[in-house]
Formats: sequence, C-alpha cells, structure tokens
Amino acid sequence: TTETTTTTPLLDRRKLGAAIFANSSKRKLLNQITHPRILYVMLKQVVWGTYFSNKDIVVCDVPLLYEGPLFLRWIFGLTICVACEEQLQRKRLQQRNPDLSLQECQERIASQIPTAQKVKWANFVIFNNTSSMEDLEEQVEQIREEIMHRIYGVGLSLLQLLIIIGGSVPVAVLSKLYSMKYEASNSSSSSTTTT
Repeated sequence: TTETTTTTPLLDRRKLGAAIFANSSKRKLLNQITHPRILYVMLKQVVWGTYFSNKDIVVCDVPLLYEGPLFLRWIFGLTICVACEEQLQRKRLQQRNPDLSLQECQERIASQIPTAQKVKWANFVIFNNTSSMEDLEEQVEQIREEIMHRIYGVGLSLLQLLIIIGGSVPVAVLSKLYSMKYEASNSSSSSTTTT
C-alpha cells in the first residue's frame, strides 16, 4: 500500500497485480481474503434484483466465475461468455495497462481457465474479435432476445414464474464490456418495457 498526504491507505493495484499474478499461492491467499466479501455484495444485489426490482433479467459481471467456488456457478440460470482470440486479449490488456510487460500480461491470462473451455461451458457466447460495435450490438441483441424467449416462451408471465421458481433468471456475464454495453443500450432505448 501507499500513503497519501491525508494518511489514508491506498491500494497500489499495479504492485499487487505484479505480486499475485507471478505467484499462485499469493493469488490464492488474496482470493480467500477478498472473495467472501465480494460474493456477499454480489449475492445481496442478485437477491434484490431477483425479488425486489421490476427487471426481467438480473445480470452479474463475474470475471472469475469458473475459477471461483463451484456453488457460484449454481446460482446463475444462464451464462454468457464474451470471448476473443488470445492475441487480441493480450493486445487489449496491454492497451488498457500500458505499464504491464508482455510477461505480466501472459501471467494474468494464464492465471485464468482458458477461454476455449469457458466457451464450452457457457450457454451463450459473444465473440468480440472485431472492433465493430455494430457486430457486437447485434450479438448482444440476439442473446437478449433468446433469453427473453426462454423466460416468456413457456407462456407464463413473470409473476407466474416468480411464484413457481422464486425469482427472475440471473445471468452471469464474463465480461465488463457486455454489462457496460447492455446498460448503455438500455439507457439509449426508451421504448424498452418490462413486466
């Protein structure tokens, strides 16, 4: 940690990342410390979104869904993996964090389950190999429509589904890009309605 002039401790994310991605035992220790609190906050939001909001779908961004505890996968009715080729993933990581060396980027990618395996496990996959926002938006919309069809395709209203299964369908999302894009498309679309 570093100190500011007000003596408030701040986390130096770069130093922490360098330490944990080069050492799996340190990474495991950090995950043991942070994951319970992160899971608590996330589950609280899932419960609130499922039972107390007027939304049809609860979306969670879970970067380490498959690397985390097994019960975490059971929480979500559907999963979406946003995938790209490894070279593009490394390039994007370097663009986002220009101070990282190639070795540090490779360590971060290697610390996760391979994307090909996540693609096999996911219910839906968004391939984000291009810089075309139109292509990305089209894939997101197709998946949104399929999820809505799965929710309402059985001829039941959301209220009936809530009574039967106790909540709307939570969806785990493996990329912030999708969740940010989904929020952006919802805010720009004023004709979207939910029941």
